[in-house]
Amino acid sequence: MNAKKMSVVIISVLFIQNTATAQFTVYTPPSVFTISDIDYSTSLAKVIVASDSGVFFFDGVNWLQTTTSDGLPSNDVKCVTAAPAGAVLTGTANGLAKWNGTLWTPYTINTSQSFSFVSSIYINPGTDTIYGTNNGHLLEKAVPSTATNIAFSPAVGLFTDIGHMDIPGSYDFIVATSTNGAVIYDLPTTQTFVVTTSSTPLPSNNILSHAIEGNKTYDGTDQGVYIPDFTNFPSISSVIYNTGNSQLPSNIIQAIAVKNGVQWYGTTNGLAMLQGATWTSHESGREPLPIVSVSRNLPS
Repeated sequence: MNAKKMSVVIISVLFIQNTATAQFTVYTPPSVFTISDIDYSTSLAKVIVASDSGVFFFDGVNWLQTTTSDGLPSNDVKCVTAAPAGAVLTGTANGLAKWNGTLWTPYTINTSQSFSFVSSIYINPGTDTIYGTNNGHLLEKAVPSTATNIAFSPAVGLFTDIGHMDIPGSYDFIVATSTNGAVIYDLPTTQTFVVTTSSTPLPSNNILSHAIEGNKTYDGTDQGVYIPDFTNFPSISSVIYNTGNSQLPSNIIQAIAVKNGVQWYGTTNGLAMLQGATWTSHESGREPLPIVSVSRNLPS
């Protein structure tokens, strides 16, 4: 799936708990590019944008574009992740790199697993880093050991997101989504589970976006949103949203953000927000959204 090329691409959404009014600020970067991933570094106080034109740092006023001339292995950047301590890792079409504050330096994972590129990264504070590849493997690396290759049966596709669900006394899961289902990796036991339409009410195995908050996961597919609650799964029924039972502008959910229970869904036909039981839709030409399709572009 390819997102549209955009000249105005960064939309700042303020999560407001007591009102359904969304405030949008549109920022114009110094060049035209397609976003593949976005993260925010609290330590650097900057938004970090991975794109097909390198990595951009944005402090709310000034843009800094970094490319191969600054040490990136490739300007085709697939994903970016900021660590709490200020480190930034990025995966490109030609290898990984780490930001040292002024330049990118090559970053190597010691593993026997072959893959074309890392499509998603999750930094688990104080323990290890999980890398998702384009061909359906997770690589778990604890400094300074060689990365453990985690394979799945049945096989899954390109990893689109990796998150952590840590509920004391209940779960300590890495939850990763792919273009062919989701996987759960139980950190204490190293057991793995593959979640697909054959085993759950998941509306589609093509999971394009994902978020975790508390004991819920939010899977955005090309057939709507699937929200299982792990408080007492599976006895608590999962929630499914689509255009038939909600104000989602489209069933193709390309991006998800959740904060304090307020849910944002980026689709091929605009944005939708769910706060409590109230839906609010935002479409192109309003507030002032520059385009209809809102997405985290999947690596290709």
